[in-house]
Amino acid sequence: GIRMLPSKFAGEGQYICQIKKPGENKPTFFEHENKYQKLLSNYLKNKDVKKFGDTYFFLNNVIKYRSLNVVRYGVKIGTENKNIFRYDLHFARSIGKDDFQSIELDYKEIVSYLEGNVIYKDNPFKGYVLLTYQNNPVDIAKSDNRQIKNYYPKGLRKKITY
Repeated sequence: GIRMLPSKFAGEGQYICQIKKPGENKPTFFEHENKYQKLLSNYLKNKDVKKFGDTYFFLNNVIKYRSLNVVRYGVKIGTENKNIFRYDLHFARSIGKDDFQSIELDYKEIVSYLEGNVIYKDNPFKGYVLLTYQNNPVDIAKSDNRQIKNYYPKGLRKKITY
């Protein structure tokens, strides 16, 4: 470990250390041929996608990390649990509306969605869609052509008055 005392370095002081977890956490390479290829879209085909446990991550640029113990590898795409794949909010915010099938929401719809409600909107998509507001990505939700189910994290939902 390293102690960076405020008397010797600019700032409030820091402590930096390297902690090695016993055992080895080897990432498995993501196979685009599996059942999640359709869900993950063409956007991820040229990215470095890794699976750690049941969680998928990606980086735009491949880095050599063999000697590093990776805690978080880039942007979290989502998790696989009991054969159900759930996209993560971080992934939704990192892609553009041209990278994924998307639905533009108006002001009342986005307020309702951020409060945790289901959105009733006719749309041509069935499956996962990127929700946008004023061309900015908001979240990835599931659509069945008539309604959009809300997957926005419960801890971030807020009652908005307008």
